[in-house]
Amino acid sequence: MSEKTTDPRLRQVLEAGRQGRGRHSPLFLWMREHQAALRADFDLNGARWVERVRAMAEAGLTDHLGKPPTIRTAQQTWYRVCRGKRVRPVQPPGPITPALTSPGVQPAAENPDQDGEPARPRFGPAKMRG
Repeated sequence: MSEKTTDPRLRQVLEAGRQGRGRHSPLFLWMREHQAALRADFDLNGARWVERVRAMAEAGLTDHLGKPPTIRTAQQTWYRVCRGKRVRPVQPPGPITPALTSPGVQPAAENPDQDGEPARPRFGPAKMRG
């Protein structure tokens, strides 16, 4: 703990924020904190949700409503934890680069008609084929 968190009032406020309803359930926070160990064990022994959910409930982990987790809740929470790691921050768009085209193809603006005007697209009624 840093020097700033030795203040008992600050510790109390920080602890209250961890226990109340926030963006994530205690189950989600615990799974995210222990994601590497859980993933390694899932790879080695399989998910075995029935046994794991029972152990999570006995350990006092709860869903977002404060209830012991169900198998479905634990599975969906695990999916959200794993999905959250892959999310990349949005990067501002870079400079627009022209699309690759065949060497003989020119953009319409650079391919003028006979009178020097850029070629206009031709629209007409569709014709049935066949």
